[in-house]
Amino acid sequence: MAKVAFVSIMWHSRFVEELGVEYLTAVLRKETNHEVRIFYKFPEDNYNDFFQQVIGFNPDIVGISLSHKYTGLEPLYAGASLLKEKLPEVYLCIGGIFASTNAENIMRKIQEVDCVFLGESENIIVDFVDKVINHQSIDALDGVVYRCENGTLKTIPKKNFIMDLDAIPFPARDYMEEDWFKNDPFKMVNLMGSRGCHGHCHFCNVPSMYAVYGTEHCWRGRSIANIVDEMEYLYKEHGVLIFSFNDSSFEDAMPLTEGKKRLATFANEILKRGLRILWTCCFRAETFKNNKEDIELIELMVKSGLYNLLIGVEAGNKRALNNFSKRATISDNYQSIEIFDRYPVYISKGFIMFTPQSTPSLLRDNLEFAHKIGLDQELIYLTTKAVVFDQTPYVTDLQNEGYLTQDYDWENEYPYTWKDDNVRQFAEALQFIRDVYMDELEYTQYYGRNAIIWYRFAEGRYRKELEYNQYHVNRLRKEIGIYNYAFISASIDLCERGWNIHEYRIIKSKYFDHGFLKVYDEMVLQSKKISRLFRMNNITMEDIANNH
Repeated sequence: MAKVAFVSIMWHSRFVEELGVEYLTAVLRKETNHEVRIFYKFPEDNYNDFFQQVIGFNPDIVGISLSHKYTGLEPLYAGASLLKEKLPEVYLCIGGIFASTNAENIMRKIQEVDCVFLGESENIIVDFVDKVINHQSIDALDGVVYRCENGTLKTIPKKNFIMDLDAIPFPARDYMEEDWFKNDPFKMVNLMGSRGCHGHCHFCNVPSMYAVYGTEHCWRGRSIANIVDEMEYLYKEHGVLIFSFNDSSFEDAMPLTEGKKRLATFANEILKRGLRILWTCCFRAETFKNNKEDIELIELMVKSGLYNLLIGVEAGNKRALNNFSKRATISDNYQSIEIFDRYPVYISKGFIMFTPQSTPSLLRDNLEFAHKIGLDQELIYLTTKAVVFDQTPYVTDLQNEGYLTQDYDWENEYPYTWKDDNVRQFAEALQFIRDVYMDELEYTQYYGRNAIIWYRFAEGRYRKELEYNQYHVNRLRKEIGIYNYAFISASIDLCERGWNIHEYRIIKSKYFDHGFLKVYDEMVLQSKKISRLFRMNNITMEDIANNH
């Protein structure tokens, strides 16, 4: 029997569930007698203290999840060295989207790494562990890059994909035994109902992880019964009320025309089983139209618990959408937001404000579009820059246009040059705000989402208190949107005149320091006020969550 430790590296102080390590843990526990444990690394955790916990487990194999370069490179560098120093015989492997697309780069940089998994690995993890602990070669496995005895790297491309996703056991959610989860009245988990996507967005790295190479299968889905079985189990056995789907596009299916039928089947299955839950997912903007059939489907989904969705609108001008190879048009983006805005759902938006090709004129188009759909109420979206994901068409596009070199820095999220240096300086100024004020940006981004959760679960109860809260949510979001719009608009004007750091600081002081941050403070205060109002009226979150 072997000891296997999986490390999930959090990018945020709050818990963000990574399904990859949970699926691998579930497979090993079901099919073997190996002792498997998941360790969660949070940003505030000291590297040495955290990895000492892993070392204390005395594992034979350590697997580290590396899905994004900004989440895991630094702790990976520190942890790999410490693990090999204290446990020279431990076998260190890496997985995840970023690791899959940078396997050889990572292994050349970090000599301690023995192997990188390419894509999904549930179908090889049992054989992999058995071969490693028995000191056998893994050269017959599918989808790995490993270090040979002479130090050279050998790549075995991924060829065999899991077509029957129902065959994979439900994820091992060990964190459910933690007090912080047990005591949360609105327990939430991540789910994945499918792998892959029918979209062809050039910046997206999902196809590099889940597309079945050499075939037309760019999407694979679990059966609706299997998905809802997992939801029902979590709802009845663990009290989970909120389900967040990680699917790239929840409406996809094979063939694509079956996607909306799949959505209707899903919603009806939830209602048939009497699950009093909420769920959230991602949709593409071109999916839903303002016709009778689509409106009825949306109303059915909302009735079954849809309370939050993300739509990847990405940009406010045709040129940028074409550069991203988006199927949706500007009209599609407007229409999808308008349709869902009729219902008690929180609408998140995928948006890329800055690209290497950005000019003040294109930024202005983005800002005006954002203003029309209410996106300027969430400053975090107006500060985003295009991220370069390796092995995506976007890399080739930027290289062909001269914005990215052939030997670009793979560790850098933004390794490109810029068309307009004034825009570059503006983007870097906003990056400073993201680096320093990310907690405030995220708080204002999601301010009001809890109000929808409370409203949906209350089902008509506590109307006075919830209407009071919603009034102030709407007021403060509108107020912060005014400051955000003015801040970005004045900065774009500055780009047109020629970037001047002293003028920018005046703009920032007026609209961000004494605007955005002022409203943020009021949002925090208002949240405390509604909590006090609930206490005064003897209303608890448990009361809202339960309607018995």
